Amino acid sequence: MKLGLRKGKSLLVAALFGMAANSAHPAYALAQDADTNQGDEAPPPTSALPLSDEIQDEPNPTLEAQDTPAPNPTPDSESVEEKKEEMVTESPEPNAAEAKTESPLLESDTSYVRRRPSSIFAFGLGQVQEMGEYNHYERLYGAKGKMGYLQTGYYVYTYGVDIGFSAKFGYYHDNGHPLTSLSNLDVPVKGNLPDTAVIDPKQNIELTLIPVQALLELAYSPFPVSRRIVFRGWTGPEFLFVQEALKPNLPDNQTAPDGTSLVSKGWNQGMVTGAMVSISINGIESRSDYALKAIGVDRLYISPFVEIVKTTNDKMGNYDRKVYGINLSFEGLR
Repeated sequence: MKLGLRKGKSLLVAALFGMAANSAHPAYALAQDADTNQGDEAPPPTSALPLSDEIQDEPNPTLEAQDTPAPNPTPDSESVEEKKEEMVTESPEPNAAEAKTESPLLESDTSYVRRRPSSIFAFGLGQVQEMGEYNHYERLYGAKGKMGYLQTGYYVYTYGVDIGFSAKFGYYHDNGHPLTSLSNLDVPVKGNLPDTAVIDPKQNIELTLIPVQALLELAYSPFPVSRRIVFRGWTGPEFLFVQEALKPNLPDNQTAPDGTSLVSKGWNQGMVTGAMVSISINGIESRSDYALKAIGVDRLYISPFVEIVKTTNDKMGNYDRKVYGINLSFEGLR
């Protein structure tokens, strides 16, 4: 009996010590509170954070995911370049119709949105093929010579067809021999000189012609942008200055009789028409192109032409003529 009491007493003491030890632990206290309040009221909210390091026996992946901040990835230069390439390759292509409207004007386009010609300057040389209505020139001067030209003009209308005005000047000079006598001829001579008319080789005559032309000029280019080829035509009145000078073959100690006129000069009038094809030579030598543009010349042309003149007032004789020649033409654009 005493042994049983002792055993029961020792068990009671051990139980009391065990309860005291468990009550000292926080988890045990929480469990005791939960048991006490069960059925009376809702348990108090527990913190998401651990109460102590002793409770965190096992790691909580949810808490670690919440507590650990997400790393901020540094952009890789290679990945950025790859994205740029993808953006470039995936960019939409422009509409064909829009690309056509935004493209520059081609030479084959017939629209007239372009720089228009403003002025023209040219000088040239022509071979006279016919001179005069009759055979007077051939008998007195022989073969025809060459005539030089200088032309300047301005275009006032430049839509499709270019319309402008120009002034043209020429110069022609030749030498020949007069007739020995006019006694058998009706002066002025109308018609060809007869074979009986004799030329005096001992005497000399000089002929000078200076045509002054006021022209209405038209031009058209099938290539409105580059103006590689330009067709031109002109017409207008001509005022021809004519001078013939006789140089008699006299001895040095003799002079011409008083009252003898050795120079005959005056003005004729006529109408001129002509046509020309201007072929651009721009682009052959770039430095020359830049130098010409610096002085306002945008186009340079080689221009073969033909010109026909009909005399309307033959005060100084008939000087109808046909001339074939070539011009070097300079054109400015605006």
